[in-house]
Order: sequence, then structure tokens, then C-alpha cells
Amino acid sequence: MRQKYLNHINYLLENPDQISDHWSEAAGLFQMARRNYICNAGCLTMIRTGEWNAQTPEWTDRIRRDTRIPYSTHELEELKGEKLEQTLIVFASYQNQLDDEFGEDRADLEVLNNLGVHNVREGNCEGNSISELQYSGVV
Repeated sequence: MRQKYLNHINYLLENPDQISDHWSEAAGLFQMARRNYICNAGCLTMIRTGEWNAQTPEWTDRIRRDTRIPYSTHELEELKGEKLEQTLIVFASYQNQLDDEFGEDRADLEVLNNLGVHNVREGNCEGNSISELQYSGVV
């Protein structure tokens, strides 16, 4: 799991009132499911609703079938504690896989920094409240 997503999860767990702002910026955990800004695609929640697609039909189908992805930021904001953490882990796992397939440069790290999620370029997971082991096989 990339450090930027671990940091973003930890930040949102500490600041759940910021979820909607971060979602509206389409950064980090809430990036669009696409290779770059040329492709007109939605984020995981937008794809789950059926209103938008991902970069490929395979990704679109996979995301739409995943019942762990909420249909809206309102649903996400209502989650608390462990349920919120587990849902954010699902988002992180998808974003990590999308980075693997489409390239990590699709992320706007500057937006994350502006939103208060710092140290997004660090390479290790030490000091995070979420164990790296929790991420294996999530998606």
C-alpha cells in the first residue's frame, strides 16, 4: 500500500469532518478511476451509482459490483470508527491497484498537501496507526 493512501486514511480518521471536502477535490482516496485527466471518468462512488464509468469497462464493472463502496459521500460521512476505517481501506486498495495499472502520476499530490495530508511521498509504513497487513487481499 502506498504511503500517500495510508497517510490519507489516517488523516480522515482523525478529521472525519473533512471527508466531503477531500471528496470534492477528487484527490488521494477519491481520485477518478482513470489514467489521466483526458479520460472522462468518475471516482469510486460515482461509478458505483452507475452514473459514471472508469477508464475501462472491466474496472467499471468491478467497481459497480463492489457493495463495500458507498453510493455517496453522505453514506461515507455517516460511518464511524472501524467501519469508516475498513471502508477507507477499500478505497485505498482500489487506488493502489489503479496506480499499478495506470501509473502513479495520475495523482495530484499537491492537492493532498493543500488539504493537510502531509508526507505523501514517504516510502515506509512505520508510525501509522493502520497495519500494513490489513491491506493485503482487501480488494
